[in-house]
Amino acid sequence: KKKEMLKILQVQSAEVASLASNALQQVERAHQSSSQRRETALARLKHVLEVGDMSLIAEALAEAKAAAVPSCAEMMLAEGLVVSQTSTQIEDLLDMAEEFRVEPEQARAAELERCQGKSRKELEQRLVELTRMLASARLHSKARLEQALQ
Repeated sequence: KKKEMLKILQVQSAEVASLASNALQQVERAHQSSSQRRETALARLKHVLEVGDMSLIAEALAEAKAAAVPSCAEMMLAEGLVVSQTSTQIEDLLDMAEEFRVEPEQARAAELERCQGKSRKELEQRLVELTRMLASARLHSKARLEQALQ
């Protein structure tokens, strides 16, 4: 009976050793895959920095971050360029807002001219239209600003 127990224990021990070996191999493969992902992401980032396409740089930077590429000169350069581009986009948006901004008196005069000769029902419809436009602008302004900051 002892021999049978010993044999069972040896078989179970071999199974455990096999499972442990498989688990270790999987961990090694995952580590190698992770290292490869970092190397590939860093190589792509270096390439797009040479090309100079800002949309590709932002994309490659996101990939590098997702692959957990450690901070390096290329990462810092890409981050600086992406932040610079974002601030330029914000400045462009502010410039556009200035171009379309009119003085209250100008807006009032334009609206009075637009509404002359309209019936009460048409004026009520115009009021509803303006109210919806204002509500929509207020509702979506935060989302547009957040999108511009990304």
